[in-house]
Amino acid sequence: MKKQIKNINFLISALFILLLSFGGCQSMGTKKNPANNTTKSPTEVSPKTPTSPEGKNVPDSNNANNNANDDLTKRADNIAKAVTSVKGISKANVVISEKRALVGVNMDKKIEGSATDKLKSDVEKVVKDTDKEIETVAVSADVDTFERLGKIGEGIREGRPLSEFGKEIEETFRRILPQTK
Repeated sequence: MKKQIKNINFLISALFILLLSFGGCQSMGTKKNPANNTTKSPTEVSPKTPTSPEGKNVPDSNNANNNANDDLTKRADNIAKAVTSVKGISKANVVISEKRALVGVNMDKKIEGSATDKLKSDVEKVVKDTDKEIETVAVSADVDTFERLGKIGEGIREGRPLSEFGKEIEETFRRILPQTK
């Protein structure tokens, strides 16, 4: 009889532990939309109504930041579309940071030497004509740069903040335009 009670107690304890372990293992469900608590530019998650260090409420700027990032994305898309209309350019990836545009282009393989420089100059002119706010344009025909800019643009469209890519953008500008600080 004592052995049966021990077995029953053991089974009840094991069942209880099993139920507790399953209760703590919930599925993650679908990915939540970060647009409500993050901006598309910065990587930090901010509360809906952030507070200052003094504990006072500060205005919610998330909507303004989201609109600004949507605007940058639309501007970058317009520039990329205009750049692909340049003869010799098959694809373009564009990232805008402040008043600067990074443009990665996929040129026809036949274009070499001074023709490449001329084409880059044409691209720069098209960018500035398309978006009057752009003051500095860095154009690269390097495949790696083209792909990196594509990944940055993709990340921004997915809602990842522009600040997440800040160092990479600055490094790319410095590589293309060494005099840029």
